[in-house]
Amino acid sequence: MNVFAWILSEIIEALFISGAEFTRKLLISQDTLDNWKKGKYMPSDGLSSKRCTINELIKQINDRYVKVLRSGTISSDEIIGILIKSGLPQQAKDELLTYAGNDDFPGKVLRAAYEYEKIKNDDGYTLTMVVENPVYPYLVRRINEGSDPTAKDKTEKINIDKRDFIIGRKNKNADYVCNNSFVSKNHAEIFVREGRYYLMDLGSTNGTFVNGKRIDKLVDTEIINNDKIKFADWEYTFVIPED
Repeated sequence: MNVFAWILSEIIEALFISGAEFTRKLLISQDTLDNWKKGKYMPSDGLSSKRCTINELIKQINDRYVKVLRSGTISSDEIIGILIKSGLPQQAKDELLTYAGNDDFPGKVLRAAYEYEKIKNDDGYTLTMVVENPVYPYLVRRINEGSDPTAKDKTEKINIDKRDFIIGRKNKNADYVCNNSFVSKNHAEIFVREGRYYLMDLGSTNGTFVNGKRIDKLVDTEIINNDKIKFADWEYTFVIPED
């Protein structure tokens, strides 16, 4: 059984009047939905502009869940029932049940099923990445909001919570939208392979820099803990938390 396909079908049936209503809201074809329900061609993880992403799918599911939850036409018990009957490992079910009171509960269940289907054929991922609260590497940027030298700078933290993480400006496919006019629409990508992290400039206009040196476009550049990374003129520190 494809766990993602089964859970998606059950959640749609519980939350939406029909599959047609769901496809209209998500702007996908019925064929796309039928394929998902058969376990074929799962949603994109965010790299393609031609396919619906898993993040878009989860957002639509959670938004709908909040509406029907508030109206009293559904309770979290229905999602709990779907989770219990699913083919997810028991430890995943136990972990997910702790989120049953949250508005994003169905999205977390669906995300776990999506990741579970991927890791079954990916030796680089382990089950703990699905069921535990993961500790992600992140980018952090200091934001000085004034000329007062005694003022404490604010910081912005961006969790790198996907294997392939896109940085861009005003781009629905970007995992982090950088509100900087010097940053390109598809500026850069951070990705992990065999436990090591890499940065790639995706052909940006104003460049991507590591420790002050501009990196070549479309070339993998390994990055390590505390590296200084600049997208155009905004600088971040790349941090890999200790286990």
